Amino acid sequence: MGDKSVFQFVLTLVSSAGVSTILATALLFLYRTWISERLKNAIRYEYEIQKAAVAHEHMMLLETHKAELTAQHQTALEELRVRSTYEIERVRHAQQAEMERFRTLLQIEVASDERIRAEIVKWANPIFGAVSSLEGRLENIINNHGYLALKPGFAQPGWSVTHDYFMQSTLFAFSEYFCWVRMLEERMSFEMFRSQEQKNAVFRAFAEVAAALRSFPPPFDCDGDDAQVFIFQQRAIGEMMMREIGGRPACLPYHEFEMKFQEVEVAARIAPLKSLLENLSPQSDCRWKRVSLTLTKLHDLGLVCRELLRLE
Repeated sequence: MGDKSVFQFVLTLVSSAGVSTILATALLFLYRTWISERLKNAIRYEYEIQKAAVAHEHMMLLETHKAELTAQHQTALEELRVRSTYEIERVRHAQQAEMERFRTLLQIEVASDERIRAEIVKWANPIFGAVSSLEGRLENIINNHGYLALKPGFAQPGWSVTHDYFMQSTLFAFSEYFCWVRMLEERMSFEMFRSQEQKNAVFRAFAEVAAALRSFPPPFDCDGDDAQVFIFQQRAIGEMMMREIGGRPACLPYHEFEMKFQEVEVAARIAPLKSLLENLSPQSDCRWKRVSLTLTKLHDLGLVCRELLRLE
């Protein structure tokens, strides 16, 4: 029976003459109570339906959001993987390029060291031989009475050296030194010097030896005769001695120098040097001090060259 039919039934029953007032009141109360319960149940049912619908909608939204987050996470992971792979490859290529650059620089340095060693082998022995030979001869002249043999007609019992030999060999020692210095200036590779300062140091030492022989007025106080061997005279003597043997620089050997010594042109070139040395003695104050200064500068040159060419 529907709600409307129930309502009509109750209304008819209440309106009937045989129903007492109390019963009618009771019937109306029961009807209102029943109607109230029906409304409550209907509202509760509707609420449960709406609640279930909202819950379902929330669940669907949650699943959708979860799916979106999962997709975003997967996308972010893939982007991170791609970036990481790219960065690893970039670093690897950079390391390979740096290793290749380092290998190239090392090869260049090794090749440079080999060239430097070749230059040292080519120049060290003859230069130091010339420096040591001249330094030893001047040491003999200044400190061991060798100057006595520079006087024409010198003879001393028990000592077979003659003035001609001593003078000629001393001139050869100077000439050989000038020869190697001149070739050094013209031909030696500057690569063998570790720095510009080192190159300047060795050439300054050579220049100081040359200055001791050529400077006028002299850099010392003295009295008496003096003689200089000027820079172009030193060069002329050195160039006269220069030659090549098997493509390598060399100087005129002593036996050929002895033969050339008799030539007028050679004698003229060596004349300034001979004027400095002939009759040299401690009493020839200016020339003696000049030769002594040359000895000191030769000693300094030897120290500079040993350090520079790493021979010690």
